[in-house]
Amino acid sequence: MDRTRPILPFLSKPGAGTQIERIGPTCLDVRGRAENLWSGHGGGGWLWIWMTVTFLALWQILAFTVGGEPVALEGRWANQIEMVLMAAVFALPLLIPVWLWRTHLPVRFNRRTREVSMAAGGKVYTVPWDELAGIRRDLTGFTFPGVVLRDQLLQIDFPKADGGTQSILINGKEHVDADIPDGPDALWAYITTYMEQGPEALPQLTPYSADYFKPSELPEACRPFPIFTARDPRWWPLQLCVGFPLMCLLALTYAPTCLLHYWLYTSIPRKPLPEEMFDPENDDPSVLTGNSRPPGRTFQDIVRLERRVVPRGVLFVRNREEVDAARRRRESEAARRSVR
Repeated sequence: MDRTRPILPFLSKPGAGTQIERIGPTCLDVRGRAENLWSGHGGGGWLWIWMTVTFLALWQILAFTVGGEPVALEGRWANQIEMVLMAAVFALPLLIPVWLWRTHLPVRFNRRTREVSMAAGGKVYTVPWDELAGIRRDLTGFTFPGVVLRDQLLQIDFPKADGGTQSILINGKEHVDADIPDGPDALWAYITTYMEQGPEALPQLTPYSADYFKPSELPEACRPFPIFTARDPRWWPLQLCVGFPLMCLLALTYAPTCLLHYWLYTSIPRKPLPEEMFDPENDDPSVLTGNSRPPGRTFQDIVRLERRVVPRGVLFVRNREEVDAARRRRESEAARRSVR
């Protein structure tokens, strides 16, 4: 099912999340649907990579536990074929994010010129902001097992020379547990606020996941400590025998993918920005040669946005009161939102 309707921007509370690539003094850059899905550390490809690495590690642990030795590359042909297939599965998800990082360009909302621009198919489409209308598009479908899929999208139409339109879809799925609304209506209200009032009037972005993890952040992001986080001592044996080993496995598999992602994110140049979309008051000239990337949000940025307190300690939580206070604050804010 495919339903569309125009959006009235001032009827919704402004809100946005990972769709926003960069907030500049005169330009707001917004990621398209596919770019928002795959770029950044929250992209589905990186979860796939981590799951593959974790599966390989569990496979080796199981082989060592049952057979007394890890799986080696030499030996049976079946082992070699399996390892090659696993390597191929591991490498496959890299292709989509890398290609998108190299080629994607955001939709640009320029409040200085009051124009909206998008590059597609080697062409730049531009429409005056005052003539633009946001469209909410709700897509409903079914997967093969019968799972219902719902997509809530913001659609923007750009006129073409032949009289048709070039459409761009932007993710706008609502998250009921987010601190700020994040649906198509809220996103369009967010864009409208930027264009009419400027970046100073924008609310805080909804935190989802970091665009990348700095190497200096990994010891905190992937640490398996403290071990005993439960208040009830009856849970401590389970945390020690099951939870702690799993957290160690998570750290050993998650950290390498984070480092790989960080290297790619900071070293791969993006596609040059077309001159028609360049704004000297907003951009560094290096964007015209593809040698600039948006700064992105790190792990620490997300912690600050969520107003979360990271537990400290090795065996027990040393800052228990601070962690509990932050949790109660988030719960009370969620309760107030549910009343509204």
